[in-house]
Amino acid sequence: MNSRVDVTADFAGVTLFDYKFIAQELWRGDRLESLRSRTRMNGKTFDVAAVRQGQKIIVDGSRGRLAAPLNIKPTSYWNPALLQERRLLDMQRGFFLDVQSAKTGTETIKAMGGRIQANRYSMKGDANMELWYTPRGDWAAGAMKLKGVLVQFARKG
Repeated sequence: MNSRVDVTADFAGVTLFDYKFIAQELWRGDRLESLRSRTRMNGKTFDVAAVRQGQKIIVDGSRGRLAAPLNIKPTSYWNPALLQERRLLDMQRGFFLDVQSAKTGTETIKAMGGRIQANRYSMKGDANMELWYTPRGDWAAGAMKLKGVLVQFARKG
């Protein structure tokens, strides 16, 4: 699975937030085999690499190397299974996030080329954000505050 995010927030000609993310994930069934990601946020670049080695996933990220359990889910929004997890692997920097997610309602949102019905989930803890998924479980949109700026993003197609 390949992911790409490109978000720029400008106000009065001044860039308040600039974020670019690209990732490649390899899965075997519901188990992560490997991932590589690069994040550029406001001029800083972070690289993460993770690969299954035996009964662990070895992660190299911004805080060094760590060993993750085989069932760890990365912060891949496309995978709704992350909503069931209490610990996630941050794909931007390569460390663990402790979170709780709960469904908070169903809404009509603008995503995927039009207006759609989507289930809204609130994630709290080390990551605080809102995520929307179609009733079928496809990721549709997200929102979070970064440095006091509300950043909203939606799937194009």
